[in-house]
Amino acid sequence: MKAESMVQVVLCLVRFSLLFTVTGCESTHESALHVVFLPDLSRSIDEQTRRASAEAVAGASMRLARGDAITVIPITGAVAETLGNVGRFQFRAKREAFDGDVVETLAAQRAQLETMLTSPSDRSEILDAIALAHEELSGSDAASLKTVAILSDFIEDGRVHSFARDPNLASTSAATKFASRLASKGPSLRGFRIYLGRIPSVGARALSVARQDAIKAFWIEYLSQRGAQVEWATDGLGGLNRFIARMTAMRSARETVAEMLNLQPIAGAARTGLLDS
Repeated sequence: MKAESMVQVVLCLVRFSLLFTVTGCESTHESALHVVFLPDLSRSIDEQTRRASAEAVAGASMRLARGDAITVIPITGAVAETLGNVGRFQFRAKREAFDGDVVETLAAQRAQLETMLTSPSDRSEILDAIALAHEELSGSDAASLKTVAILSDFIEDGRVHSFARDPNLASTSAATKFASRLASKGPSLRGFRIYLGRIPSVGARALSVARQDAIKAFWIEYLSQRGAQVEWATDGLGGLNRFIARMTAMRSARETVAEMLNLQPIAGAARTGLLDS
């Protein structure tokens, strides 16, 4: 079976599984957030930065509230590998005594992030991870605010494309044209809000400034052409909490997970020992 066909088969299985995942959840408040985090697990990202990305995901999750959903889809080199590490979590809409359910959800997320960190990938199929995020959010509640937060160096390095060498990424003008061609083949992302948080990597340091600029231009153009509202942050880790805060500000104020547990959301991961070495 061709690689492209395999991806399509897997995406169909994901959609089928979502029928059970979504319908099995408790009903949520209107305008609940569903955030899909895509942390890059490629070996091009050093171990310290991969861990910092996991901590950023844990900390940003504490800015969410009851009824909100979280999915963590690691960026790896194969769809099957990625699916084996996907984590799905939801803060229940109905409050329990002492918010014990929230603590349990955070603990489950911690375990998933720790497992995720143990298996860095040799490649990074960012386009495939975005396709999985689209499938995940397409099965979400229609009233939810669909949000994707990507933490990566954005150097696609997979079966089809290698942005470090591809002549289509040699300049910003070539990159935007290339992005338009690829975007025309993908499903609409209208209504999606996507955060592109750049993180440092060994691979990025080896690239010329012109190619790095072209890669940035590609992703902004590619996702915008597909209808998403896109935000780029050069300091991807530092900007993630601010992005999530802006998303939560789009609805009426609610008590955040951090407030329930009397924690500081920005330093949440560190204060709760979520990802202590």
